[in-house]
This record gives sequence, structure tokens and C-alpha cells, in this order.
Amino acid sequence: MGQILFWLEAAVMSVLFVALGLGILSRVHRRGLRWLVRIVWGILAFLPWLVTIGAFAAVEIWVGGAMAPLISSSLAFAAFIAASIVVIRRARRPSAIDNIRIAATWRLNRLALAWVAAILLTCTTFWNLDLAVRQEIAALRVEAGAIASSLAPPRIPESQNAAVLYRQAWDILDARKDTPEKKWSVVVVKWLEPTKGEFKPDDEQMLDFLRKQGPVIDLLHKAAELPGCNFEIQYNPYPVGLVLPQLGNMRSLSRLLCLSSRVAAHQGRMVDAMKDLNAAMALAGHCSAEPTLMASMVSCGIEDMAFGTFQYVLDQGALTDDSINAMRLHSSLSFNAALRRSMRMEMAFGLSYFTMIEPSAAFTEASIPVAVAAPDFMGDFLTRTVAVPYRVFLWGNDAAAYLQCMRRCERLSVQPYYKSVQEWQMLQEPESKGMLTKMIVPSFTHPAENAARADARHRLMQLGVAMWRYRLAEGAFPDDLGRLVPKYLPAIPVDPFSDGSLKLARTDGKFIIYSLGPDLADDGGMPYDKKSEKGDISLILGKARP
Repeated sequence: MGQILFWLEAAVMSVLFVALGLGILSRVHRRGLRWLVRIVWGILAFLPWLVTIGAFAAVEIWVGGAMAPLISSSLAFAAFIAASIVVIRRARRPSAIDNIRIAATWRLNRLALAWVAAILLTCTTFWNLDLAVRQEIAALRVEAGAIASSLAPPRIPESQNAAVLYRQAWDILDARKDTPEKKWSVVVVKWLEPTKGEFKPDDEQMLDFLRKQGPVIDLLHKAAELPGCNFEIQYNPYPVGLVLPQLGNMRSLSRLLCLSSRVAAHQGRMVDAMKDLNAAMALAGHCSAEPTLMASMVSCGIEDMAFGTFQYVLDQGALTDDSINAMRLHSSLSFNAALRRSMRMEMAFGLSYFTMIEPSAAFTEASIPVAVAAPDFMGDFLTRTVAVPYRVFLWGNDAAAYLQCMRRCERLSVQPYYKSVQEWQMLQEPESKGMLTKMIVPSFTHPAENAARADARHRLMQLGVAMWRYRLAEGAFPDDLGRLVPKYLPAIPVDPFSDGSLKLARTDGKFIIYSLGPDLADDGGMPYDKKSEKGDISLILGKARP
């Protein structure tokens, strides 16, 4: 309602401006000057309307969310045109005095006073609209802070905080110069994931590097035993542009553990291999404690590396009771639950952007030199020119579209992935758009799928450990997963990609446990192919008997 009133007042102000121009034009007798007055006055009267409507139309076409102000301004412009036509016809009528036009009898001072009054009234309405939006922004800032505070990890005593040991580990590694590369993490990637050829467990340079990192790996094993991890990040107010360098360091530490696990398995040290793998899994769980989408993605990536390493360890030879006991997989770890938390934090992150629509002051201190302050002044002028109209006319719809999209994502994250996959794919482009919504809403299809993949891999490893425990106790893998319950597992883990549990298959005499995977089709345990996007997430356990 407030915006409609503003556009009506703007239309009245423009009509008075046209009347003032007609009054001035009737007093100009030189023909060339009259044409000049007509052109200048016409541009000043009509150009602001055309620019405003064109800007709203461009926003609506490119990103959406500007339909309401576009319709309101267009209707007000149409009313202005109609009223101007009436005024122009009235002004051209001859008066009863000396046969001159009526416009020449209009008092310019009264027209100018009425026009100025209309300007003040329009500006007052605009200021009130802006004030109302600022109050909404303040309330939204409080809401964003409350969401962020509710999701922040609890404070942990230093003696139980794994983040302390992780910091020590990467500080030690960064300080050493044990590789020809500038950063140890770069060469670890080359060893663990070579771009050409396969993993080489007998690389002398790699083995020498791992021998020197023994104390660091022991430190990571100790960190895996600690119950919590908190890097003491301040989430309220949410720091816009937040960078989490510790996540990159955590990923590098997990690569180091997976590298050490593979080498140990190749050398027949299965207990050490499983300890390294257990530490990598604990590191993934500690990463998921940070309630950000980036932390969730890094945690899923670490789980993927650990799963591949677990398969490598199984391929090296039979496990023993000691090596199985060294592997402790927490059944409470849920990557989908971490995704739900990150969705809530992502909402707080977006709301923090929406609460930044504040014009900055041109000059904060009189002591700033003009030569230095001039660029800031120009930047502030441009900021006000764009930010204030956006805040008054577009901000409300934009913020509502963002909240609608994020609440839908939060609702979808509660459902099993196989039920919500189509809706996740539809969220590639938000239904309701806006300038900021289009910029800051990421694609959530991949994070949701990655979380489901990580849960499937984690449950497959849990099932694989239980299968090996059964084999060590009974002499062979079970032909039916139901035999694992309840002695080795309380229940068969649920498949995130189906409405059933994980499955068992036998191929070439080998036992394979698998999840249906993102294609939601049962391919009998065939490994997933990234190019064709077909296949299952599978874990090959080995032959039935030793």
C-alpha cells in the first residue's frame, strides 16, 4: 500500500512539473527558445519514468522479483500521461483576457510551490518506506544471529578438543621442509591420487616422508580419540565472506592418513592400516561438527577417500581380529544430519547478506584528505543510487524468495534422498527469484547427493566390518545379511538410495555389498561409472572363505 501511495504522489509531482513547464513555455515568445524549453522539459518529465520502468523490466526479465514495482510504476506512469494530456489541452485553451492561452494566466510561483510541496511529500513517503524496510532488516539480522547461535558447536575443554591437536599437526607439517615441493599437501596429493598410472606403495621418497611424519600421525591418532572438535569460529554475527582455511588443512591431513594406511596395508601391517583409517574417519566426523555447507562437503570428501582406502586395504589381504578391533565406526555419524545443519547455517549466511543493504557514509572523519576520500565518496554515491531503491522496492520480495527457497531445502534435507531427488534437481534454479537470491543461492543438488553417498559408504564400511567379524568367527561370509543380526549388527543398515536395506551379491566367487547409488537402480553391485552415471556404490569383501 505504501508503494502505491508513493507512485501516485510521484505521478502528481510529475503532472505539476508539466504544468509548471507549460506556464513557463507560454511566457517564451522566441520560437527557437520555445522548442528548446519543450525538449528540455519533456526529457526532465518523462525520462525518469522511462528509466525507472526500464530498470524494473530488466530486473524482472533477468532475475525476477520486480513484477510488483513494475506494475505499480507502469500504472502510475499511465496515470501521469493521462493527466498530462488533460493539463496540456487545458493549457492551450484561449483565455477571456486579451485572447491569450490559459497557461499564460497561471501563477508560476504557486505552481512552483505546489511542485516543491509534492516533491517533499513524495520524499517523505519514500523515507517512510525505507524506514519500514530498515526495521525489517534489523529484525532479520536478529533472526540470522539466533539461527547461527543455535547451530554453533558447543564449547569444549581444551583437553577434549581435537581441534587443538589438528592445529598442532598441520603447524608441524607446515614448518618442515621434508619434500621438494613448497607445501607438503601438494606432494601428498600426487602420491595418493596420481594423475598418471596407479598408486605406487614402494616409492622411496614417499616412504621416507611417511617415516619422518610418524609423530604427526600419532598426534592425529590421539585427536581421533577425543569426543569433540571446535575451531572457535564466531558465527554470530555471521562473518560474511567467511573463509575456513582449517577445512583445507583437515582435508590434507586426511590424505596423509589415507596414504599412511595404504602403505601400511601393502606392507602387511593391517592393524596400523586400520588405525590410520579409523583416524581419517574420525577426522571426517570432526569436520561435520562445523555447521557450514563447505564443512559438510569436505567431510563427505574425506569419507570418499577413506572408503577408497578401506577397499584398498581389503584388497591387500585378509583381516584379523586385531585389525578389525582397531576399526571403530560410529553408527551415530550422519552426513545427512550434517547437511540439515549446514542448510540452516546457509540460511543464516544468506540472511546476513540481506541485512547488509545499508548505504555507507561518504565521509566518516573530517580529517580524511579530499584526494583520498573522493573515490570513497563516488563509491558511496553509486551505492546509495543502487542500494536505496533496491531496498525500498525489491528487497522484500527478494528476501521472501530466499527464505522460501532455503526453507524448502531444509524440508527436503529431512526426507530420504531417494524420495526427494527430483525436487532437489528442480532446485537447480529457484522458483522465486531475486537479485541477491540468484547470486547467493547455490545449487543444492550435489551437496544432497554427496551426503547420501557418504552415508551409503559409511554404512557399507560398518556392514563390511560386521561381515568380516562373522567370517573370522564362523569361517566364511554369510550368504544372508540377516545372519549378522543381532550378534554383529543391531540391524542391517538402510540404503539412502532406496526404501530398503543395503544388499549382498556374489560375483566371481567374491562377496559384494552395495547401495543402489544415485541412479536408484539395482545393478547387482556393479561399480558406479562416473561417465555413464550408472552402477552401484559397492564394497568388495573378498572370497567366501580364507
